[in-house]
Amino acid sequence: MFIFDLFAIILSAVSGYYFRQFIPNTPNYPWKLFIGYTIYYAIVILSFNTLIGLYRSAFRLKIRQQFQLAAKSYLFSVVFILSTLYIFQHDVFPRRFTFILLLVYPVYYMLARAVLYTLNKKARSKGFGISRCLVIVNDLKEGKFLRRLVNSPELGYNIFGYIALNGLPEKLEPSFKIEDLSNIVNKDRIDTIIIYDEKIDGFASLNNELLRNGLSNLSEICEEKNIKLKLVSPETESILRFAYIRDIGGIPLYIPSRKKITRLRNFTKRAFDLLATPLLMILLSPLYILTVIAIMIEDGLPVLYKQKRALISGKGEFDFYKFRSMIKGAENMQAELYNRNKTSGGLFLLEDDPRITKVGKIIRRFSIDELPQLMNVIKGEMSLVGPRPLSLSDLNNIAPENRLGGFYKLRANAKPGVTGLWQISGRRTVSFKEMVLLDLYYIENQSFALDLEILFETIPVVLFGRGAY
Repeated sequence: MFIFDLFAIILSAVSGYYFRQFIPNTPNYPWKLFIGYTIYYAIVILSFNTLIGLYRSAFRLKIRQQFQLAAKSYLFSVVFILSTLYIFQHDVFPRRFTFILLLVYPVYYMLARAVLYTLNKKARSKGFGISRCLVIVNDLKEGKFLRRLVNSPELGYNIFGYIALNGLPEKLEPSFKIEDLSNIVNKDRIDTIIIYDEKIDGFASLNNELLRNGLSNLSEICEEKNIKLKLVSPETESILRFAYIRDIGGIPLYIPSRKKITRLRNFTKRAFDLLATPLLMILLSPLYILTVIAIMIEDGLPVLYKQKRALISGKGEFDFYKFRSMIKGAENMQAELYNRNKTSGGLFLLEDDPRITKVGKIIRRFSIDELPQLMNVIKGEMSLVGPRPLSLSDLNNIAPENRLGGFYKLRANAKPGVTGLWQISGRRTVSFKEMVLLDLYYIENQSFALDLEILFETIPVVLFGRGAY
């Protein structure tokens, strides 16, 4: 997709260079100037496309939905380009070339995307890139989801069969019983298992059903057979509202590892952390100093708060740093405040915590208390983007129904992050189970582009204090 969009920009530049000659009084500029401006325009447009999410899951969207996202990116790009050109006021500026390029780019873009969408659809219909899939249905009130799977070959799923725990709303074959699952994965070549439920909370009952039938080792079966395991629900779109999940990508519960890709991704991620974090610390140094002074004036030393945290219980514990936002000895008061807990599943959060200081309320509101975690990033214990680490007490209090059949432990497949999908999707308004599902989605889909999207979206969340208290 990136290549197609780059090609559309190049074609737009060629058109701008050619058609400008037919406009009266067009000045003559050296051809190198046009190449320089084309490179700048390409960087801006492709960067906004990346931040909007066009290079991640959008290729499975309907063509109309792709164009809607592209229109948003195009408007941002045009405003940014014209604003920077006005601010810097270059003496030599190819105005006609720029006008034509920006005018015809949407046309070339739509043509390129239409061609790509058609090629992808035809390739899938002929069997290329098809995943042989088994669908487990826990609760289905109507058959729209199944019909889309069957009637949309461009999604890449070839349905091998169905297992319905509560009966299918329409006749779909072949249909199997839950007891047949072990035989199916052992005898037939299955690439993907999709667990579908109308409500994500219903997954707990599905898990109990599997347990009662001796299939609690579903993740182990998938790992042994290199089978992808995904959870799909209409609720995933609202949970992953930032991530543009409008295809049937689902939330991955288990995905076979790709060692070479993982190593390259981890190297890129670490390199970005080491380059960006020191720069952030320098830019934010005045805020560091003001916060330290404010905490010392109100409540004295220590300024930093250190706590043992991890992604899952018993693995990868490290010292987690924050600016102290509570009175001294606040942890000793936690037990008596549990009856006022405003969340569930394993998190402890109070809407009006009496232990928080005056300065603490301000720095929590705008996430300033999180800034010392940049030291954790430098040390390699955390990354700028990743699943949120929890205190050991929170991890020990995870309710059995929120462990998602043990799949929550897959959070350990990534490095903890300063920010992540949880923070930009509601933070304290998101339940523990939803947080885990967001983490599992991120772990499978993490990329440099997605990290940039999350960092970009974190800015308004922090500035407006959304979901913080």
